[in-house]
Amino acid sequence: MLKKLSTVLAAVIALGIPLTSVVTNAPPAGAAYPVTIESNLCYQSVKGACTDGVSHEFDAYLPSGATQKTPGVIVIHGGGFIGGDKAGFATIATQLAADGMAAFSINYRLDSATTVGFPMESQDVMAAISYIRAHAHRFNVDGTRLASFGSSAGATLAVYSAMQAQRSDPSAQVVADVGWSGGYDFTVGPSGTIDPTQLRNAEYYLGCSDPTVPACQATATAASAVSLVQPGDPATLLASSTDYKLGCEIVNPAQAKEMAGDLQHAGDTVQLDLNSECAHASGYANIELTPTVTFLEAHLFVAPTIISRSATNFRVGSDKTFTVKTRANPTATVTESGSLPAGVSFTTSGTGDATIAGTPGPGTSGSYPLVLTAVNGAAAAGVQGFTLTVK
Repeated sequence: MLKKLSTVLAAVIALGIPLTSVVTNAPPAGAAYPVTIESNLCYQSVKGACTDGVSHEFDAYLPSGATQKTPGVIVIHGGGFIGGDKAGFATIATQLAADGMAAFSINYRLDSATTVGFPMESQDVMAAISYIRAHAHRFNVDGTRLASFGSSAGATLAVYSAMQAQRSDPSAQVVADVGWSGGYDFTVGPSGTIDPTQLRNAEYYLGCSDPTVPACQATATAASAVSLVQPGDPATLLASSTDYKLGCEIVNPAQAKEMAGDLQHAGDTVQLDLNSECAHASGYANIELTPTVTFLEAHLFVAPTIISRSATNFRVGSDKTFTVKTRANPTATVTESGSLPAGVSFTTSGTGDATIAGTPGPGTSGSYPLVLTAVNGAAAAGVQGFTLTVK
């Protein structure tokens, strides 16, 4: 299902879109939707002005033409906590939207020698998730099906915020989270194997440089996602390269392994993906994007959703097949109610899809309103009004 974006589309996204601009791009080959991009929106404002300027802006990548509410994924860029921008996730966010999941690429306040990152940056991430949930209707999103997805420093923030929200903020909770090459333990354990210096700029994030000092140790513990693990945490996917060396993976894969082990010990759902690429975080997207999308789909499309368009045209005397596509976990069965034109039939495939196919006979021209229903027995049915027009 996943295809590479065209060079032209990638270039348009990389250039950025002016404030209040809305652009709809054709879908990549094989994708379910064209993508509408709304840029430089604000998730935290005061009297109509975005607080801290661009630090609280986000870009929305929306599946254009979706007839049912879609899941939402908040994507969080990397940059060592001191750099990066929401545009860095543009290509992946576009692919998620083309695949039927609204994506929201966010900025957040960055730390520096004079600005401590923790807990400021995770607070921004949680504020963004709360905003998307509160304005879910505005984006045609189902606020009960949100996930977070971060790369490098963004992975640290995505996973930590998911765990913290589970403890303290229902409005910022997600059902799944994904971290590519994140740091989840800033403390120095008894064996000395977890070393915060493996994360660039960790001293700015923590506001201290020696986690063996009691006050700094307390901050390092509080900032570590491993310290928050408890039963009932969101489903988590952790990815890392095992080629840990300068110029390749810059975060020790022991971070992902430790976090995965703690989640598993707590009885939480966790998937650990290790690869051998000489790359860090988004640098191994060619390896990890497909399993990441599969993971997100498995946890965000539990409720049956009909993702194909809600109308099609047939022509008298001409054979045609229209495929009704669904997403659900477990797989849904699609049924149809309403009158079909003579010569046209509805067939359920048993794989979650169905077809409307055939050759309309003479005298069948007109409009045929139908109701399509997708049921999987695990959640509320997905219902779509559908119009078949015979010309």
